[in-house]
Amino acid sequence: SVDRKRMCDRYGKHGCCFFPHGYCLPIWAIIIGLITWVIAFNASYGCFYAHSDLSEQGERDGLPSLDDFGFGLWSRENRNSNDEYFRYRCSAYSTDERNLYFDAAWRAARVFAILGLICVGIGVITAVLLMCFALSRIWLDIVAILWILASLFFLLTFVSYASDLCKDYGCRFGVGSGLMVAAVLLCLLMAVIFYLIRDWDDWHYGRVRHAAGTQTVTETELGDGTKKIVRTTHNGDGTKTIEESIVRARSGWW
Repeated sequence: SVDRKRMCDRYGKHGCCFFPHGYCLPIWAIIIGLITWVIAFNASYGCFYAHSDLSEQGERDGLPSLDDFGFGLWSRENRNSNDEYFRYRCSAYSTDERNLYFDAAWRAARVFAILGLICVGIGVITAVLLMCFALSRIWLDIVAILWILASLFFLLTFVSYASDLCKDYGCRFGVGSGLMVAAVLLCLLMAVIFYLIRDWDDWHYGRVRHAAGTQTVTETELGDGTKKIVRTTHNGDGTKTIEESIVRARSGWW
């Protein structure tokens, strides 16, 4: 019956890739969401978030005097490798470097990056679930808010430019910072997409409007000589009155 089909679709029992919320926006949500995750992850864990020119003061502190040296929230540029291919790879900060670089502003930027990645991760997982499951309007709105929070958290990572490292050695906008700006904009775009995605009833049944007092009847054979009749009355306030009855089929010789 139609009601049974609606119930099956609502709980995703027609298999994956059924797209109960439609095709266009959920597919774009999956694509843009994955791109946002990749960009935000590389911006957060790469070693070119900011660039510094290490001065003579850096040499006195035990740092090499290098121009345009890359720093990230979790790693720094490593130019000490003898292998030309790996000359500019990233290396995690040592304990001494963490004690030297990481003041409150730098640590706060790391926390904001983690919170932003968590929000993006939840948003991407939800976008993938849109292929198979009909999610409620409330959940879609909550995820849209998470995308807005993610953009805010990523924007707050720029507090790292107020750290002692940037004050002492000077920091310039790096590739990672540019990627973080892109992540902020993409998160806002994802929030708009989730806000525009229609829920189950709007997508599948929004175009079917019943006049007040209209009745729809569904009959289901139960296999024991009886059938179940479901009579649905559509009320003027948008509610439904459902009446169910079991009727035994008459014999053919009656």
